[in-house]
Amino acid sequence: MSATGFRQPDGVAAHLEEEFVFVACVPEGPIQVLDTVAAIIWEEALAGDRAGLAVRVAERTGAEASEIHADVEAFVDELVSRGLLAENL
Repeated sequence: MSATGFRQPDGVAAHLEEEFVFVACVPEGPIQVLDTVAAIIWEEALAGDRAGLAVRVAERTGAEASEIHADVEAFVDELVSRGLLAENL
């Protein structure tokens, strides 16, 4: 597992509003709406390193990090594959 964090790539626009994140590759789109836990994962991916991501998400959601780790990693990998997040190398 990488100790790197993530960044919002060039060409990606994001707008945070309460418990939602609206994110899109611009100008082609489409707009993706991340809500509740998805929005938390997005925020925490940008806020710190990958190694502690599941722990930070667990702290905000009340879940056990060990129980959500695989799902958090899979979701972040999906965001990266869609071009909505980029890994800092």
